Amino acid sequence: MTARLFFGLAPPDDVRDQLAAVAQRMPREGALSRAENLHITLAFLGSVGAEQEPALLSAAAGLMHEPFELQIDRAGTFRNARVLWLGMQRPPDGLIALQSDLVNRLQSACPELPVWEREGGKYCPHVTIQRKFKSSAVELAFAPIRWAVQDFCLYISENSGDGSAY
Repeated sequence: MTARLFFGLAPPDDVRDQLAAVAQRMPREGALSRAENLHITLAFLGSVGAEQEPALLSAAAGLMHEPFELQIDRAGTFRNARVLWLGMQRPPDGLIALQSDLVNRLQSACPELPVWEREGGKYCPHVTIQRKFKSSAVELAFAPIRWAVQDFCLYISENSGDGSAY
């Protein structure tokens, strides 16, 4: 049995509400992400067999980092993936270090798994707010959203009739 897994950052409810409010103000040119699905991916693992899960969980469980704060302050697109996202002008060093350390641990634990964590060769932390987005650029001013990060989690992605559920 396999499951589609990824590690990510889950926003607290107040941050999720702020992200969803900004998403509602964006031009609607695609499928809006459901508020309960908003997150920042650290490492996408894809389909993982049940026999690999303990090694991945063990590798992630041993990872310790200092808390850090994100400032979500810009919108952007991944044109090839047709995604509209919210992200950061300057991702904090703590986020970059956490993501890099996690990916290295996961690849050591299960080298046969393709760990996807980069867009165009560089990690670009973001919250996907629309899929199947038609434009290549977007401009919308919004007040920065502050997000205190203390931990990360393992997500299971399930396809339902109206999109993915995590």
